[in-house]
Amino acid sequence: MKTEVPKIGASVFLPLKIDEMQQNQFKFYFFRRKLLMKMKFNCYSHVDKLK
Repeated sequence: MKTEVPKIGASVFLPLKIDEMQQNQFKFYFFRRKLLMKMKFNCYSHVDKLK
């Protein structure tokens, strides 16, 4: 019995942990994409000013 309990705990805990990590990656991805778009936009507007 003692060896079964950690297994069950791990099988429940692990998917939650993976899901959490995926959500964080997702958030980071969107944040980075937003940042890149902002930087691109700033570069383009800067180039327009130089013209």
